[in-house]
Amino acid sequence: MRVTLFTTLVVSLVMSSGPVPAREWVEFTSAVNPPTPLALTQAEAQGTAVKREPPTPLRGLLVSPEGKGPFPSVVLLHGCDGVQPFQEQWADDLAALGYVTLLVDSHGRSGIGDDCHNWPPTANTRTFDAYGALRYLRDRPEIDAARIGVLGWDTGGRAAIAVLEVNGVQQLVPDRFTAGVALYPTARPRPPVSGPALVLIGDKDDCSPKIRSEAQPADPLRIETVPDATHGFDNPRFAESTHFTYAQARQCVEIQNTTMTFNKAAHEFAVERVRAFLAENLRK
Repeated sequence: MRVTLFTTLVVSLVMSSGPVPAREWVEFTSAVNPPTPLALTQAEAQGTAVKREPPTPLRGLLVSPEGKGPFPSVVLLHGCDGVQPFQEQWADDLAALGYVTLLVDSHGRSGIGDDCHNWPPTANTRTFDAYGALRYLRDRPEIDAARIGVLGWDTGGRAAIAVLEVNGVQQLVPDRFTAGVALYPTARPRPPVSGPALVLIGDKDDCSPKIRSEAQPADPLRIETVPDATHGFDNPRFAESTHFTYAQARQCVEIQNTTMTFNKAAHEFAVERVRAFLAENLRK
């Protein structure tokens, strides 16, 4: 009988005499949209200082494996409902595999809470949060700055693809993510990307169904279908199948209603695919 990754991790942590991954909440700031060349030119002509956008204060859960590194790292981006316990578990389990993880809390400082009923969502600013986290990790001595990936869920999955977009925010910042993973991202993740990216979308996901038909063979962005899975398939909060109306989940712009159901087998499938993808692209 096959032993799942999560089961293996739980057993190994319980039976091992070594320490569990170290967890701490840390503070940092978002990246910012720099002044345009026109704004810089006008300010210089007028002899004034260009007005710069202030960064957003952020916090995040930093989880580190045992040892000194340098470690590969993964920035984690929550969905429209903020940081959830199952995402903290992902952070712990990836750290147990040897990655430093930073679960970014984009809603906590601003008091947003649940943003699922809004459109356009605050996910449009989440790319700058991701790059702020990247900058924070890059400057830590135990991190290998050349091996930092990003993984997101829902609107965070949308942002995880956006940070790799060739013509996107990465043109405005000096740093680059090495690879990205999106679990059931909202909206359509078809932009050309600058590095390897993996999208996992349930075969029963009625939040962003068009994503499933957009896979192309020779493309750095790979789209894989998760069997018997809806939106939110790895979130135990939906142990009982939950139906949301459009007013409750406006992030799902392609439909009027959506259903979310936790599926253990789908969860394990996704864990194995994420583990293999990160090992392939961040363990080189």
